This record gives sequence, structure tokens and C-alpha cells, in this order.
Amino acid sequence: MAPSALKQAQKEHDEKLTEDMWVVKRVAHKVCGIFAPAFHHLVMNPMEECIEPNNVFSASGEFFFIGVGFAWIITLAAEPEVIANNALKERIGYNNVCVGFDMPPASYVAMPVLALSVAMGCVYR
Repeated sequence: MAPSALKQAQKEHDEKLTEDMWVVKRVAHKVCGIFAPAFHHLVMNPMEECIEPNNVFSASGEFFFIGVGFAWIITLAAEPEVIANNALKERIGYNNVCVGFDMPPASYVAMPVLALSVAMGCVYR
């Protein structure tokens, strides 16, 4: 392949990649704006002179609820018997919010997200 043809092919590939990335960024922008508006605001405005503390605190709560939600969905899909039969339910008669992320594989996903919640809470403080 001639060097000019190779450069042209690389340029076309880069343009296609840029178009694909634009689509991915737009979808991520919409999803993040819907499910985590405070975190979305912090990410989209990183150069603000004054970061509003309430946005940081709200982002902490958003990460908490997203982490717990993902954990419950994963637990219901991977280990549904844990929801029905566990020591906490036997002891007090109902499930606590923690039951969703107590067992693997949900804990592997939830804990990093919950760590982000704690980090945002520390920034707020």
C-alpha cells in the first residue's frame, strides 16, 4: 500500500472513530444528566471559581443510590435466593438495604461506587 493511501486510510479511520466517540459522549451525557444531575454538573463545569457544596453533597447521594440500585439488580439476577433467605431476614423479619450488596458479585460492583459516594461526602465536609 502506498504511503499516501495508508495516510488516507488512517485519516478515514480517525474520522469514523471521532464520529463514534461523539455518539458515545452524547449518550453518556444524556444518561448522566438524567440519573446523576449534580455529578453531571460537577463534571461539565470543572473550571468554576466556586463549587457549590450542595452539588458535591448531592453527588454523594447520587453515587450511593446508584451503587445500591446496581447492587440490588445484580443480586436479584445472580443470587435471588439471598434475598429470600438470609440471616438478617431471619433475625428481624425483613431485608435491610445492605442485603443487596452483601454478597458477590454485587459487592464487587457496588463497593467502588459506594467509595465514590464516601469520597464526595469527604469533599463536602
